[in-house]
Amino acid sequence: MKKTCKISIAALVCVLVMSLLTGCGGNVDVIQYSDGRNIVQLLTFSLPNTARVNIEANAAVRVGDEKWTVSDYMRALTGLMGFADGSRFEYETEGVDGGDWFTRYVRRAPITDDGGEEEDEPDENYNLDVKNLFYVRRVTVTVSHPFNGYRSDWDSADGSGGGLMDAIKHGITGKDFLGRDVLLLPALTDAFPSVSGSDLGHLVLSFGIPAGAFGASSGEDREIDGVKFHCFERLFTTDDEVISYSYTVPYSVGWYVTAILLGGAVTAAIIFATRKKKPKERHPDIFPYDPFDEGTGGGNNLPSGYNSANNNG
Repeated sequence: MKKTCKISIAALVCVLVMSLLTGCGGNVDVIQYSDGRNIVQLLTFSLPNTARVNIEANAAVRVGDEKWTVSDYMRALTGLMGFADGSRFEYETEGVDGGDWFTRYVRRAPITDDGGEEEDEPDENYNLDVKNLFYVRRVTVTVSHPFNGYRSDWDSADGSGGGLMDAIKHGITGKDFLGRDVLLLPALTDAFPSVSGSDLGHLVLSFGIPAGAFGASSGEDREIDGVKFHCFERLFTTDDEVISYSYTVPYSVGWYVTAILLGGAVTAAIIFATRKKKPKERHPDIFPYDPFDEGTGGGNNLPSGYNSANNNG
């Protein structure tokens, strides 16, 4: 999968945990963007506060008389889950807003030549279509939905693989200082028995990326904190889906042609405005004098051949 969406797959580990709790009207959203130095993934999960209270009422004991809470489970999971680039999902905030409980996590993965993660397998659905529109190029990108394949991974996780799905489905174990096996994190359904048997096929996962001023997408456009995002929803099923989005970039050829034409027009106008007009031809005057100017001798001022002395007699 291409880097544009590949890095977002890491977010699904947390998304899946939260999704399993959405049987009572919860929502899961992953927003991804760049701040210039990092790829930022913002994960927000919300569900009716009454549903959260009911889930936690039947939760397993964590330590002493203290039961697991959704917030505690998420913090424990993200604390155990790190990535090769040194980043992890950091707790940001939680609270109740309008009857809904929500929690938010953020991950900042440094931008590197390889996108901050190991290379993934090529995306067979990847396609890049570029159309030249004289002044701009419209680029349309088609890729696999970043959440493809995870339902199959979840269904096949049997506890022997040691992968992320196994950790959520079967828990995380480790060694204590004596080398004994200890349970670091219980399976999600062990911590919250009331979510066992949930119909995962109805869970909705949403992935969003910033939208350009003239961009379009196959998803739904939403405005979040004054910024427009393309958001792509899919169900947690085994179906493979694709997403597409488009954006525009300046097309230098069109601007170069315009600059050349404008430059030529300006040059032609300057030449036309500053050129000298050719003077009109004039025939010599037959009498280039003033016959009435007494100071010049009157009739004695006639041209040669026309003075009075030569015309007597």
